[in-house]
Amino acid sequence: MLENPARWDDLKAMGFETPQELSKGNHPSLPHGQMPEFVAALRARKATAALAHELLILTNVRTNAVLQAKWPEFDLDKALWNVPLVNLKDRRHRKESFEVPLPPRVIEILKEMERARVSAYVFTGQRKVSRYPIWRS
Repeated sequence: MLENPARWDDLKAMGFETPQELSKGNHPSLPHGQMPEFVAALRARKATAALAHELLILTNVRTNAVLQAKWPEFDLDKALWNVPLVNLKDRRHRKESFEVPLPPRVIEILKEMERARVSAYVFTGQRKVSRYPIWRS
């Protein structure tokens, strides 16, 4: 079974503080200068969630789009991701899907996930044979 990249003991060791209360809405962003260290820590983890998080950072799409991403949405030869309307927050105002250019590191992540492919979802859950996306496992 893969390690949990959000395990509280690890996060505390990295300097994260205990949240005072859970909230909805805006959350503070990571200071720009800390991003290289954070991404290096993500890459050191051999976990699906860490790869999903890195893809999220590199594409700047919403979390829901990454968690529900399916293989047919990606054209690795053209380095494009066609995010369907159903996965977009502003789907009521759009007429077509959203096209996201994919940087080389995202292509590497997708190829790594493709080697372990078990379903139509790019980021599946931790069950040995999971047909569900990572957020439903």
